[in-house]
Parts: sequence; C-alpha cells; structure tokens
Amino acid sequence: MQRYFVKEKITTEYVTISEDFHHIKNVMRMSKGDTVIVSDQEKAYKAVITEFTSNTVLLKTVTELDSNELNVRLAIGIGLMQNKKIDFLVQKLTELGVTDIIPINMQRSIVKPKDNKIERWMKIAKEASEQSHRMIIPTIHPVISLKDLTPCTSSNLGFATYKSPLKSPSSKFLRTLPPGL
Repeated sequence: MQRYFVKEKITTEYVTISEDFHHIKNVMRMSKGDTVIVSDQEKAYKAVITEFTSNTVLLKTVTELDSNELNVRLAIGIGLMQNKKIDFLVQKLTELGVTDIIPINMQRSIVKPKDNKIERWMKIAKEASEQSHRMIIPTIHPVISLKDLTPCTSSNLGFATYKSPLKSPSSKFLRTLPPGL
C-alpha cells in the first residue's frame, strides 16, 4: 500500500495532500475509493481517497496504524563523500531506522556540497521513508565540521570510524543521543 507524508498534524478525519498530488493521480493512477497510508510523522493512518480537486487529494482516515519505529533516537554523522555515495547512504540509513543524519565536513574532505544537496538528501530520505513504511522522515542536519560536533558529545554519544572499507572498524559501538540533538 502506498504511503504519503503530510506536513500538518492530522487532527480531523479528513486530510488533504497537495505535495504528492501528481504522483497519486497521474503516476499511481489512483482514483476515488483507493486506500493509502498517510503519516504526519507522529501517527500513521489508513485512509481512503474521497475526492480530487484541481491540485489536492482529499482523504478520509479509516484506522490508526501501530508504530513501527525504534524506541530510541539514532543519529549518524557521516563524512562527506564524492559522487552519489551519500545519496545511497542516506537512503539506506533511512531504511534502517535512523532518526537524524548529520553530514560532517572533515578536515581533508574534498567535497563541498551546495545548498541544494541538503534538499536533495531530504527528498531521498522522504522517498526511502515511504518505501520502507516508516512513520517519520529522518532529519537531515546542515553540514557541520567535526569540531562543531564534539561539543554535543556526552556519555550517550559514540563514534565508529572506518579507515578502509576492507578493514574492521576501530571502534564498534552506537549509542542513543539525548533529546534535543
């Protein structure tokens, strides 16, 4: 069943979707009476399409779905990489249940991402969340340097580093981040 996200919180039994209108109507060729899943990043609902207007879809929520999210927040800092490796990494981290992705500009990083890269990564995370039936879209933070990340460290933050993809990590641990990061 197709899953869509809405920006506003779902408080009534009717929900409108305008951002994915073209995808719902023209790509998926859905019609009145078809069922989708809609999420506001707090709860997810099974909903039925009741009406198409010029650029929105009106849905009626039927039932609330159980959460399938992890009970912990998991943030991952990733060093900037060349080509489309970060695109792939954002997709896979989203599918694995990460809640925050923090791109880190390392001292010797060659890649200098443009502003539109963050938007691209957010779109990739949204699509991966829909595909993997998540209730939330991970937050893609602005690019920061490693020294800007270290003041955030606490006993709940761990680092796992890889010098080479062929070698094992120098440290193997992940811990949850405190609320607010």
